[in-house]
Amino acid sequence: MRDKKAYQHNYYLEHKEQLDKYNHQYYADHKEEARAKQKQYRQDHKEEILPRQRRNHTKLALCRKREVLTHYGQDKLKCLHCGIDDIDVLCIDHVNSDGKEHRKTVPGGFYLYRWLKKNNFPEGYQTLCANCNLKKSIQKREYNKHGG
Repeated sequence: MRDKKAYQHNYYLEHKEQLDKYNHQYYADHKEEARAKQKQYRQDHKEEILPRQRRNHTKLALCRKREVLTHYGQDKLKCLHCGIDDIDVLCIDHVNSDGKEHRKTVPGGFYLYRWLKKNNFPEGYQTLCANCNLKKSIQKREYNKHGG
């Protein structure tokens, strides 16, 4: 059995380009049939697939969060104000305090991190911890209340 697997693997490596081209064309010609089989497989194996999907989604979300927070933390995973480096309390802050308007088009959390990465890390964001982010919004409210 091991020799057969090794043979198949070597054959694939030697003919990768032709096999990929064939598989791509086959899928294009049989797309509806393939999708129906995939859908049926997912329904038949839901108990096995769902936990794996949840684990993978959680890993992806954490990796993306780490990447975005590090980028906006000046290549360090830390709050730019107080320096705390606990990823559980770090978040993205809208520098111009326009988060409320931005959340009308892009929800927060996972979706915001995905949006920032997809849009090549636009300027106007920074990494802050939850305390510093809250303190910033309180100070802004106080400033506006007292005629600032």
